Amino acid sequence: MDQSCFLVPKTFVTLLLAFCVAHLSTPASAGIAAGAVTGAVKDTSHWTLKLRKSLDQLEAAHPGQLGIYVKDPESGQSLSLRGEEAWYIASGVKLPVAITLLQKFENDPISLDRTKLQLSREDYLDGGGATNLQPPGRLLSIRYLLEQMLIYSDNTASDLLIRHIGLNAVNNFVQEFAPDGFSGITRLADVRRDMYSFFHPRAAQLGNPDFLDLWNIRPERARLRHLAKLLRLKSSELKIRHLDEAFTLYYAQKLNTAKLSTYGVLLEKLVESKLFARESTTRLLLEILARTATGRQRLRAGFPGHYIFAHKTGTQFKRACDFGISWSGQDLSPKPRRLVIAACVRDFKTTREAETALKKIGQAIYSSGALPR
Repeated sequence: MDQSCFLVPKTFVTLLLAFCVAHLSTPASAGIAAGAVTGAVKDTSHWTLKLRKSLDQLEAAHPGQLGIYVKDPESGQSLSLRGEEAWYIASGVKLPVAITLLQKFENDPISLDRTKLQLSREDYLDGGGATNLQPPGRLLSIRYLLEQMLIYSDNTASDLLIRHIGLNAVNNFVQEFAPDGFSGITRLADVRRDMYSFFHPRAAQLGNPDFLDLWNIRPERARLRHLAKLLRLKSSELKIRHLDEAFTLYYAQKLNTAKLSTYGVLLEKLVESKLFARESTTRLLLEILARTATGRQRLRAGFPGHYIFAHKTGTQFKRACDFGISWSGQDLSPKPRRLVIAACVRDFKTTREAETALKKIGQAIYSSGALPR
């Protein structure tokens, strides 16, 4: 947990989340996705104008491109910058996975602890989290895997859960929720498999242990030599020469993408308790998201320390995102205001540059007055 940005104990957060969700207002949300206009401010409220000006200045000073959707559900005021474009959301897909999973288990929440999945040697995938530290054959509870997936963006845990609930179930959920807002979601292993297949079709046969080996090899030239070796090819037989080319081709497929406005609506529905039959399920998901350990230098680094940010991050080659709901941890009024934020940046040279841009977006949001005070 990032103590600099999240200064309240877990117990207090849980109680606060329960209090907030139990007293939610339910503003009309019809037409939210359709009303957002790419690159345009939806209304003339002060904070949207001020924020848009800051975002324009920020983008002019950075080499990459920004995308953002921000909404105050209570007032209905929002701002969308490229919010109607399809953005690669990387591990942002894990929130729809979590929602699909919890919809399945909410009538029997005890099963989150009782149901266990067995980890095999073929399941280990690169990325954060503690699942890879568990030995093959270990039985892991659904709750453990859910927390690893959301808090630490654990790819091994994510693919285990997708296998359990079925990829079709996840895609059915997002298509029913917003047919034009989400593209097809894939397993995390398939992201790697599809990307490496642009080097040579044989890469479609690679397994998780191969991806784990490739991830650990630096620099890029050495990694691609190892890729050729795994494929039983000469390096000269690879069809392209750089990861940059492979990811450009992969992104062009528009897999694992979403409109930021649509992702924002998903977050709004979550905070309004409209995704689950039970408010206790909403509280559980928000409490886990408030403990997210990734993205400490992204949006929430731009907020004062007493703000809670329940969020999910996403990171991939020249792509970084942060999606969440923020409110003041000291706001104990019956209807605390919350702000929904979906932000991505692309074409930055390094992850550090991308995270700096996201941090500055967070600072701009706070300075604009958009965040509940």
